[in-house]
Amino acid sequence: MSSVLKSMPYILTGFRTTLFLSLCVIVVSMVLGILLGIMRVSVNNGCRFFAKAFITVFRGIPSLVILYMVFFVLPEIGVEIGTFPSAVMGLSMWGIANVGEITRGAIDSLPRQQFEAGMAIGMKRHQIMGNIILPQALKLMLPSLIGIISNLVQNTTLASFIGTTEFVKACQYTIERIQLLENMPVSLIVYTILLIGYFIICFPLSLASRHMQNKMKKYS
Repeated sequence: MSSVLKSMPYILTGFRTTLFLSLCVIVVSMVLGILLGIMRVSVNNGCRFFAKAFITVFRGIPSLVILYMVFFVLPEIGVEIGTFPSAVMGLSMWGIANVGEITRGAIDSLPRQQFEAGMAIGMKRHQIMGNIILPQALKLMLPSLIGIISNLVQNTTLASFIGTTEFVKACQYTIERIQLLENMPVSLIVYTILLIGYFIICFPLSLASRHMQNKMKKYS
């Protein structure tokens, strides 16, 4: 147990890396995903085609494959990026595609008459989208978005496959080092710490999602 306690600073460094990676992936996925969803319902054919193609492709590819493509393929065409930026980029692709589809569905679910009413009083399309459509769509999206956020946090474990020392990898290294140097079985203790860490991150998201779903039912 003392060996695990001595290793806690290293484990906590991995935990902080996971938190920061999760935050970066969530922000990129939310911002670009909502923009992609707006493009998906745009009157511009090029924007619609790009958004549909992006969503179709990246929703259908496993996140690990996207990570490998970013980390191993981009350097072959002269684009050199580190493990952490690769992890952010690779994991965000899946998030952007899914948030984009959720955004598209929420916008399409709103009555068309609201858009027509805005046009009738002289509002521009971007004004209608920003002031009328998008605020309502975001309320509809919130429970699903929290589910996506929870999945994005869990997917950060895949970053260890391209060399990012996040929470899982830090725990694995700790187990291997202690067993190699001291021949002590510490897997149960370290993996319990790992479980508690992810529970601390994901459980509040689960509660928030349930609360929002109940709130939506109350007002529906």
